[in-house]
Amino acid sequence: MSALEWGIAAGATAGPDGFWLVLLAGVLSIGGLVVVALVAVRVVRLALDGVGPGERAAVLRAAAEVVRAVRSGRRGR
Repeated sequence: MSALEWGIAAGATAGPDGFWLVLLAGVLSIGGLVVVALVAVRVVRLALDGVGPGERAAVLRAAAEVVRAVRSGRRGR
């Protein structure tokens, strides 16, 4: 169960204060996505540092494969 689903379930049973739980779950979910995206960008920038123009395409292709592998691995959970 994701944080957002948990927040919705908690909000449905918590009464008037449930709104804040749902809001918190949504903010935390979006915050986690932002952190993962920033880390991915930072890793690619570090990988590209010191790489010649002819090798950049290979580095970017490898980074894209890693991102695809991580995304497809999470769908199976």
